[in-house]
Amino acid sequence: MAAMSDYTFSDALGCNMAQLAEMDNQSFAEYYFPIENAPQTMARYCQNNNVDLGNTVVMHDGETFVGMSMVATRGKRGYVMGFGIVPEYRGRGAGKAMLAHTLEVARAAGLIRLQLEVLTQNTHAQRLYENSGFSVRRDVVTLKIGVDAIPRHATTAHITRTDPEQIMDWLLQGQKPIWSRERASLLVVGGEALVISRPGGATGAMLYQRREDRIQVLAAALIDRTSANDFAFMLRHVAEGVESVKIHSEPDDTVLFQVCKDIGFAEEHRLHEMIIELER
Repeated sequence: MAAMSDYTFSDALGCNMAQLAEMDNQSFAEYYFPIENAPQTMARYCQNNNVDLGNTVVMHDGETFVGMSMVATRGKRGYVMGFGIVPEYRGRGAGKAMLAHTLEVARAAGLIRLQLEVLTQNTHAQRLYENSGFSVRRDVVTLKIGVDAIPRHATTAHITRTDPEQIMDWLLQGQKPIWSRERASLLVVGGEALVISRPGGATGAMLYQRREDRIQVLAAALIDRTSANDFAFMLRHVAEGVESVKIHSEPDDTVLFQVCKDIGFAEEHRLHEMIIELER
């Protein structure tokens, strides 16, 4: 096993999507839940989130792959999309070494802020990030509900389809979304858009994708918590033929989060969003 000074680091510019997917899968082996990315999935992931292979860190011990810190960039902001060490090297200082190099690369690239998300139960990783200068900004939660559990209500509201770009400003108004749900991601990832209205005007809007057995809500705008019935109506409108509805990493201080809890969504994963301001 290498000493910290013996590890070598490189960027990922020479890697293809199959290699990136394999390194990501190895880095997250024996994780809290299974992670198995195919090359096509990795390609979409990189495109949707502005992954920067030049500032991504790949770590080796001689010829042995140790871990990868996948970094996305937008302007002078960076996001550690995935930070993982293979099981054989965990608990031996490899994570500390890779994070130190990630911060060094970020500073050299002129980034002024890095952010990441870590599962709340992953206290070891959280301590590593805190010891390196990261602090918790807020919690974000992955929410899920079975279609059969979505409440039914009589309603006079009506639903119309629209172009996602027509509602983008509304979806993001007053929001501080996570990286993967910022405008730059939503405009690339695609999806279908709905607006729900009553005689007095629109009460909600939603951007979503149909993914095999579930509906993935990418973003939603609601007037307030009284719009819960209208949101449930939108979900039922699009959920025919699927088993569940999921929302990834919704901040727990938003109207949408409260409405989801009111409707009956359960928390699947809770994460700390952590940030570090980088000194030059």
